[in-house]
Amino acid sequence: MDGEASVLLKYLYIVMEDLLALTTLMTMLYVIQDRLFGAAGRRSQKIGIWAGLAASAVFALIRSFSSLLTRTASEWAFYDYLGIVIFGLAYLIALLIRTHFGTRLAEYSGKKRRGDEICCVLGACLGAFFLFNRCRTVMRYPFIFETVGKGVFSAEFFLRLGGWAAALVLLLLYACLLGKCLRGFRKLTLPWAGLVTGVALSVIRNAGRCVGIWAQPRGLPGWMGFPIKYSAKVHRSWAVPFYQFTENSNLLLTLILSGITLALMIVLFIHHTRIWDPYDNPAQKRKLRSRARGYRRRAVGVAVCLTLAVLCLTAVKTWANQVPPPPVQGEYTVEDGKIYVPIEDVNDGELHSFKYGSVRWIVIRKPNSASYGVGLDACDVCGVDKESTYYQRGGQVVCRRCDVVMNINTIGILGGCNPVPLSYSLEEGRMVFSLEDITAAESRFAK
Repeated sequence: MDGEASVLLKYLYIVMEDLLALTTLMTMLYVIQDRLFGAAGRRSQKIGIWAGLAASAVFALIRSFSSLLTRTASEWAFYDYLGIVIFGLAYLIALLIRTHFGTRLAEYSGKKRRGDEICCVLGACLGAFFLFNRCRTVMRYPFIFETVGKGVFSAEFFLRLGGWAAALVLLLLYACLLGKCLRGFRKLTLPWAGLVTGVALSVIRNAGRCVGIWAQPRGLPGWMGFPIKYSAKVHRSWAVPFYQFTENSNLLLTLILSGITLALMIVLFIHHTRIWDPYDNPAQKRKLRSRARGYRRRAVGVAVCLTLAVLCLTAVKTWANQVPPPPVQGEYTVEDGKIYVPIEDVNDGELHSFKYGSVRWIVIRKPNSASYGVGLDACDVCGVDKESTYYQRGGQVVCRRCDVVMNINTIGILGGCNPVPLSYSLEEGRMVFSLEDITAAESRFAK
């Protein structure tokens, strides 16, 4: 597909992958805290939200423009995952005690308010860790550039920013509609069950990530001060499989939470198809009907937002990641130990591929130049298998394996994720390659 469209869609779906489950959990958490604890619940959640966003912004800025944060990703992630596990478990326990045993305990201890305060604090801390876990990466997406000349004034930046912003707008609309719908439940039983399920699944997932970091051969990161040794037998039997399952379960968690939310919207829609509250006159009846109609419309709005989000995670992702077939093999002639390619065949600015025996090479005319980018259809980083060939996406040359965009002006220069240079010369309207140079590259393409 077109390169510009693929960049925009890529950042639309990756932001949706990262934030859809988070948005659902945070909205449920905010509404439950509000309904259970009133102003104190709202205030504590707002503090947690702003703290998580502020920490994410500071981390993203320092990570992008400074070398102060020198720890590896796994070292930062371990404490992040551990925080979610600890505060998630503590919040679930406190919430269960508060909702099921709170009244009975208060009769004996007279400290119901203290239990509410503990739930508020734990909910705020859990929300802050949730946001920091995801938002610190999402905030950096528009500013991660892989090639030279793709800075903040490039078209690629604005395409990234467009996909990133479109996803955030859709998620914000979804959160607003979902929050209003969850307040439409007369009893909190179903939203409460949805929140508990989501937090429990998130705790399990992040516990698996902690186990995965712990079960590495080097143990926990050394700078933590207490490296923990592990049993190789345990490592093989359950630690690594558990980590691999949880690490790859982001889409599963997202779909489960989306399914729970959709089920809640169906229940809400059905519940508001009739009027349950008493009324004394036709005016009150019309008001109740209008309110019920509003809840039904919001439930439909949430369902539409969820449908669009799931389409982004499935159909749009598949479409954006479509890789076109390899370019058609170009024609050439072989004479006196040389390979000749007519210049007019490669002057159109498109990527051209050639093959002699097992050796493949590519040719593309450089933009605004009379020179050509020439190299083997392989690089020293990604290798030479069928997944590491190059293809053209719009006006870009892209590696199939790592999806890195080549700077066309650097094709033919040694180093990095560039095609391995191949010497050539121009002679009487033809591009000339030495057959000796071609055959010398056969070892790279040997199976």
